[in-house]
Amino acid sequence: MAFYSRVGVAIVATSLLLSPAAALAVGIPPTIEITIDGQAAGSPVAVEDTTTGVWFVEDYYYGDSRGSYTLNLTMDPDPVLIYAIATTDFGAPSVFGFSFGLPIVPTAAPGLVEHTESSNTQDPANNGGTPVTALPPPGGIPVDGDLVTEQFVYTLSQNGGVTFLNAGLDIRPSFVGAFPSDTQAAINLGPIAGPAAAGFYDFMRVDVNYSMSGAGDQYNWNGKATVVPEPTTAALLGLGLGGLAFFGRRRR
Repeated sequence: MAFYSRVGVAIVATSLLLSPAAALAVGIPPTIEITIDGQAAGSPVAVEDTTTGVWFVEDYYYGDSRGSYTLNLTMDPDPVLIYAIATTDFGAPSVFGFSFGLPIVPTAAPGLVEHTESSNTQDPANNGGTPVTALPPPGGIPVDGDLVTEQFVYTLSQNGGVTFLNAGLDIRPSFVGAFPSDTQAAINLGPIAGPAAAGFYDFMRVDVNYSMSGAGDQYNWNGKATVVPEPTTAALLGLGLGGLAFFGRRRR
């Protein structure tokens, strides 16, 4: 009787953890939006590896009279979002906006979130350095509470991207890169508890918004955003799955 009681607890625990339909978010395309001076700039399309459910954008290039960028993305529903972008601002100062959104496997809140970023700048025209000014994300995307405007804003959603919760790991305020080139110190934030007290995350998003001074200045950046269940939640899930497997063997 004790054995069946333990298995029953494991089954209940597992069913609770997996209740929001836990299949991988495979086949649901991510959202990618990029603007220069508020106007759409290119149309990169992610390609899915159907064996893993991971989406990729590899070396997508766009350029016009305002500026250019080269984009690489790895968007894993598991969930991990990895980005690498090289931008150049031609002529007059320009405003760049990037938004990457991804449906993810339901991940128990609060979970643990991390966000990293590193970057470098180049000033080929010798204009006294490369100013990069952080701008707020578009309307409806919340920022963290440190009262500093930062370029990289990481958010999570529990309703498929209708509303967002800030993960508390916004990155990189305004700065001026030194002439002729400069590498900014890497920023590694987390792990910290995620923004929701309960429920499940099903969508993650990173927004990047900044302006540059033109004249061919270059700004290249890369980063990674993740969310994972807290160890206690993961252990409970493992216990439940292990109990189910053991119970199946006993029945056979």
